[in-house]
Amino acid sequence: MAWRLRPGWRKRSVQNCPSTPTRPRASFYVANAGTIEGLTTTARDLNRSVEQRLAALETLSLKYSDAAVSAALVLVSDKTPAVARAAADLLASSIVMSDHKLRGHAALNARQKYVMERHTLAREALKSVLESPASETRSIAAGSLSSLSDQSALTIIQAAVSKGLYSEADAVNYFGLADPKIGAPFILPYLDRGSPAARVAAIGYLGANRSYQNMVRDRILMNTTAAPDTRAAAARVLGQYDREFPSYALSVTLDPKLPANVYAEVVNGYIAQSQVQGKLDAAKIGILKESIRNQLSIRPDPALMTIQQRLDRLL
Repeated sequence: MAWRLRPGWRKRSVQNCPSTPTRPRASFYVANAGTIEGLTTTARDLNRSVEQRLAALETLSLKYSDAAVSAALVLVSDKTPAVARAAADLLASSIVMSDHKLRGHAALNARQKYVMERHTLAREALKSVLESPASETRSIAAGSLSSLSDQSALTIIQAAVSKGLYSEADAVNYFGLADPKIGAPFILPYLDRGSPAARVAAIGYLGANRSYQNMVRDRILMNTTAAPDTRAAAARVLGQYDREFPSYALSVTLDPKLPANVYAEVVNGYIAQSQVQGKLDAAKIGILKESIRNQLSIRPDPALMTIQQRLDRLL
């Protein structure tokens, strides 16, 4: 059955916006109540085509944003994936806008309190679809809530990994959108376990954070039993972000059994970080070239040849 606005909607709409600055907005919604009700009914009518429903929701979004959010709060759980996705996108956008409008306000006026209430409702609606069977809808919800550092949402995402709703790598990437104080604890376990893609993603995130660089260095880069790809990932991120990298990088290259990809990333990182610090002089370049020549005599590798040519250009 088509949904209709509840009796008394006009009265409550005005009451929601009682202060002087918001009365024109309330009056606008009262004056257009019939149009809004028609569009909302169309958007929620399962007997209409997907195109008609989406068009109605888009019109609401463009002309009657408050009513659009009201509709989206319900439509985000719609059984039609395209409609649910559009509703999730609308709610995520409304949260961003409400954050922008409310930022920096110590005391909220009536309209701002109303916006905050809608923000909370939008969050909860998005949270309700984090385990939706519609992958695009839950992806929008996960991205939005993770960016808000919503810890309860991250907990839901983590639990949903075991249900196959998110890959471990995707979960790490969502956790990485949150404030490090909130997201990092969810990422830490993937430093030592999980799929190769998740571990590499965790290394990339934690290695870029000064608080975790020593952990990535000791548990991954310096760990001779760690998988070569994860060690290479550690060298890549530490070489870019760890200012102490040049002080220990070359010691890693002394291992005769060091995998070629790890060696190449260590040397590249050493060069990059030394250049940033203005400490790559001719003597160090000579040491690197000699090391690379020794490596090439053991195992010809195109990546090492590229590094050698790079060093030749620096002299």
